[in-house]
Amino acid sequence: MKRIVSITLSLLLILAVFCSCAKMRDSSESVAESTSETTSSDSHVQENETISYEYYAPNYDSEDSSKSELFIDILESDGYYQNGEIFKNYNTNNISSVVNITPQSIADQTSGIDIFLVKDGYHCFLMKDQKIYRYDTFGGSHLQLCLWDYDKNGTKDLVSYDTFGSGIWYIGVRIFDFSSMEYFDIITRKRFSSDSFLFRIKNGIIFINDEELTYTDGQFHFKNIVIDSDFVQTYIVDSGYSAWLLSVPEEIKSASTGEILEYFLKTPFMGQQIFSVSSTPISESVDLSIHDAFRELVSREDCVDALEIYAGKILNGEIVDEFDIKKFEKLLDNSRVKSLVFNSGHDVSYYPNLESIYG
Repeated sequence: MKRIVSITLSLLLILAVFCSCAKMRDSSESVAESTSETTSSDSHVQENETISYEYYAPNYDSEDSSKSELFIDILESDGYYQNGEIFKNYNTNNISSVVNITPQSIADQTSGIDIFLVKDGYHCFLMKDQKIYRYDTFGGSHLQLCLWDYDKNGTKDLVSYDTFGSGIWYIGVRIFDFSSMEYFDIITRKRFSSDSFLFRIKNGIIFINDEELTYTDGQFHFKNIVIDSDFVQTYIVDSGYSAWLLSVPEEIKSASTGEILEYFLKTPFMGQQIFSVSSTPISESVDLSIHDAFRELVSREDCVDALEIYAGKILNGEIVDEFDIKKFEKLLDNSRVKSLVFNSGHDVSYYPNLESIYG
C-alpha cells in the first residue's frame, strides 16, 4: 500500500513539474511574442515617424460665444489695427455670426489670445488685451493654426496655413508676429493646379512638402534656398485663366458708366492690385488697360463725371469698405485716368470730390 502511495505521489510530482515547465515555456513564448510585437511596433513607428504629423485645426463649429459680444463691442467702439494702422469703419451692423475658432492647443499655450471669424464675409480677427487686430484670409478659411518662435526671440508667434481669395484663390502660409502685432505672408501660390504644397507640423517644427521651414539671418529658408519674391509669387495658371480674369460680360459693356466703374472696382483683377500675394510690395506700374472694363470705362465721355460721383459717395460715407476705397485710389492713380481728369476741359476744382481726394 505504501509503495502504491509512493508511486502515485511521484507521478503527481512529475506531472506538476511538467505543467510548471509548460507554463514557463508558454509564458516565455508569450513574452517573446510580446517583445517581438513591441519591437515590430517600435520599428513601425520609427519607419513612419517622418510622416506622423500633428494637426491643429481651427474650431469652426465652436459654440463658445462667451467672448463674442465683447469682441463685437470693441470692434464697434475702437475699430481694429492692421499692420500699424487703425480702422474704425467696420460695419458691425452686418455681423450675424461670430465664431471663436481658436484651437484648444493654442489656447493652452497662450494667454488672453482669441481668434474670431466673422462669417459674414469670412473676415478673421485676433483679440489680445482687449484690442482687435485684423488677421484676414481675404474671404478664405484657415486650414491649420499653430505657434512657432520663428525668430527665436522667446515669443511664439501665430502661423496659419490657409486658403483665400476673391475669384482668384490662393493657398498660403502667413505669420502673425506677437511682438510687432503685424502679419505677413511667407508663401503664396495660386490654386489652379494640383501642384500646390503640404503644410505639416511636428515637435514644433514646420515642414513644407516634408522639407523643414527655417528662419535665419532675417530670411526664411526652404529646401536649402532662400524664400524670395520669385518663389513666393509662383503663379500656377490654367489655360484660359487670363481670358476669364480680363473679360467683361456683354451686358456690362452696354451698362451706364457708373455701373461699369463699380463693376471694374469689384473685379478679381482689381482685387489683385491691392492684395499683395507675397511680402513683396505690389508694383505701382500695373497696366490697368489690359482689362476690357477699364478700356470701356475710359472710353466714355462721362467717365470723369462717374468718378466724381463715386468720390462723393466715399466722402459722404456711403462707401466705407477700406478695400473698395483703396481700389478707387489705385484707379485714380492711373496715368490714363489722371490725364482724363486734368485734361477734361475743366479746372480740377470743377470736380470738388475728386479735388478732395487728389489733394
